[in-house]
Amino acid sequence: MHQLSVTSDTDSILNCVKHSGKIKTEKNKSGLCFSSESKNELELFKQNLVNAITSVIKTKYRQEIAADILNCDYPFLTTRDKREVLSCIKNSPDRCSDMVFSEVSDFLSQSDTISVEGFVKFRLPEYKKEVRRGVDRAVRVLLAEQEYNDFIELLKYFVSCQPPKENHLHIAVSEGGGFSIYNGALRDITGDCAKLIAGSFAGDELSFDDILLSALITLAPLKITFHNAAFIKTPNLIKTVEEIFKGRVECCGGCDLCGKKYNF
Repeated sequence: MHQLSVTSDTDSILNCVKHSGKIKTEKNKSGLCFSSESKNELELFKQNLVNAITSVIKTKYRQEIAADILNCDYPFLTTRDKREVLSCIKNSPDRCSDMVFSEVSDFLSQSDTISVEGFVKFRLPEYKKEVRRGVDRAVRVLLAEQEYNDFIELLKYFVSCQPPKENHLHIAVSEGGGFSIYNGALRDITGDCAKLIAGSFAGDELSFDDILLSALITLAPLKITFHNAAFIKTPNLIKTVEEIFKGRVECCGGCDLCGKKYNF
């Protein structure tokens, strides 16, 4: 009788493995035992078992490894933050599935018994490194989002604390991504806005987005209309403005200002 034995994660393996009528499955105190009188049948089943073990490593141990890394390397994160990172890891593609499959397959080609827990602990250093890289990426994204949200809240507070200097501003965007700012009377005040914020950023190199946001925050208008918004080069710019000026932002569907030719 030819046998294959699994000494840990027996229930998980049973849930993942595809059963074959030609393979006898026995569960006891030592774990799982798969047996067959035919060596060829057991060899065919072995690939099925490799798939099941790989799946268990991806779904169970990947999360456990990630949780250990978070607790060790990022103790300052809140429980909620850690849950968010783990959710990101769980829902992201496992880039090392093929590597894990290969490692498990190689191991079972030399041994008829495997402890999945022990295998993960001692035979998958490269897989753990990849999980660590995934955790690091997810934490960087989380911290960047938190920093962005804190920044938006600060700007919202700043806008709410000052009276509006303009009732209505029009932002006309050119095909090149540049812009002009018009007041409610459709007078071009781009130059005035540039002078207004120039002192605050002396010596700094500013992008169009920086200049526009600074002008809007300084003027704190009651209403903002974007013209030719499709020409904006930074996809999140309007989203950022909408978050700061909640309920005050609209995109024009077409008007004389939208059809005007700009030299910027």
